[in-house]
Amino acid sequence: SLSGTAEAGRDYAPLSGSLVIPAGDLSAALNIVALEDNISEGAETVVLTLNGVTGDAAISLPEGAEARSAMLSIYDSLVDRVSEEVRSRVVDDLQDTLVVQQSQFSGYAHAASDRLRTRSKDDPKRCNDDLRVDPDLNINVSDFQGRASGALSTERYNCAQDTYRMTETSVTLTRSEVGSLSYQAAAAYRVEQIVSEDRVFGLFGQIYAKGSVEDGVDGSVSGTGGALGTYGAIRLGFGDLVLDHYLAVGAGRHRLAFRFSEDQTVGVESIYAYLAGFGGFAFSGRVVHSTREFGVRAGADFALGLPGAADV
Repeated sequence: SLSGTAEAGRDYAPLSGSLVIPAGDLSAALNIVALEDNISEGAETVVLTLNGVTGDAAISLPEGAEARSAMLSIYDSLVDRVSEEVRSRVVDDLQDTLVVQQSQFSGYAHAASDRLRTRSKDDPKRCNDDLRVDPDLNINVSDFQGRASGALSTERYNCAQDTYRMTETSVTLTRSEVGSLSYQAAAAYRVEQIVSEDRVFGLFGQIYAKGSVEDGVDGSVSGTGGALGTYGAIRLGFGDLVLDHYLAVGAGRHRLAFRFSEDQTVGVESIYAYLAGFGGFAFSGRVVHSTREFGVRAGADFALGLPGAADV
């Protein structure tokens, strides 16, 4: 008879009938075919117990044995065993990618509110088609982990259309808690129009590439993607209060590589694609207290990433 934690018909092919040991032989083979159930559930056992012996035969147990049974184990396939690790790494990688992108998109909207606030009906328009170049650097470090980003942007103003055309290249370096150093480089193009003295509207397109500068124990990552979206700012008519906003969709394809150790060490490569949506808004204004003026900005950002099935 068969028993154990494995289930016939789900974990192994059902067996029926009897086992025949030919005359003169001391043993017979019983083949148990394991089935793939695509469920990671650890090792399961099949216990074979000899009973109901018929014919001119007797059961002889090895010295010291107390049972007429044998046990075998059915293990998950290698893909099943690494699936949870792959899932966790895909989620972490996608989250890191979306955080970097969202920070950039929110920055576009914030810049639009600043532009709207600094313009007024009495400002002379710059009609000399000038080109402006702005560098930027940010560093954020916590518990020996951190993120550093740098950007170089250009801006050209079209007086006739009251439109700004901007390019931006940026690089973000991230060191994870397990020691790997990765980068995400992006290039963006924006067209921003002054619709009225109370409204700015813009369109943007962005592409990015990411990879590992220095592999840690968590392996390496690489991929490309992009996004398209809109952003803008509206003066609300309550003093200096301005509402800025953005909305975008994105997609990408990433490759993860790492080593997985359990009872053996294997190299794992996983490729996945994703779709993402971004959105956010913020209210900003200036508060005067005594002789000092403070800028205040508060809002919310949203992102939804939908990874597809990972090829492992």
